[in-house]
Amino acid sequence: MSLTFNIHKNMKRFLLLFFVFATIANGADRPKAASGFTWKSYELCDIQIPAGWHVLPTNAGATQVIRISPEPLKNGKAMATGFTMNMVKAKTPQQWNEAMKMVGTVMSDIREATPNPIQSSIQDEKDMLLMIIEGERLIPTAPNPEKKYHVRTIVRAFPQYATVYIYSFGAPVDEWEKAWKTGTVMLNPIWFHLSK
Repeated sequence: MSLTFNIHKNMKRFLLLFFVFATIANGADRPKAASGFTWKSYELCDIQIPAGWHVLPTNAGATQVIRISPEPLKNGKAMATGFTMNMVKAKTPQQWNEAMKMVGTVMSDIREATPNPIQSSIQDEKDMLLMIIEGERLIPTAPNPEKKYHVRTIVRAFPQYATVYIYSFGAPVDEWEKAWKTGTVMLNPIWFHLSK
């Protein structure tokens, strides 16, 4: 089943992200990092890190969190521009249910805070749930909560691997165009480690 709402006019980007992911899932070799980026490996994925950007990996219960920003990062301090990856590899059916409940809560909250999304889509296939929300919104915990931020958030949930990825790239609206040149490389592709 596939439900799609307010699909972004530029479908090429969506299709490219989906195509790259499909290639990865089928066991293709990881490509060389883009110029100015290096691959960094984590337990559940590899991410392209821009030169000079700061990385802060942490854990929150069963969730592994990676934050990447041009700004220095500290625990508990929000960033204005950057990338966040939340990953859960469920070890029990209860952990899987909790992870999917987290997905529902996070995406519902983001959708509610994004009144006019550029893209808001859900594709629920047998092997993967794919959700994307992109648009402008206020973020109360951001360094400048009065400013609007442009954020692209993606969820990929793989029931057969009991693994969930929630990741996003965001920047203040007035900095988005420049920041997205970096963000699009970080999101395309991410190298997922899927195993049973």
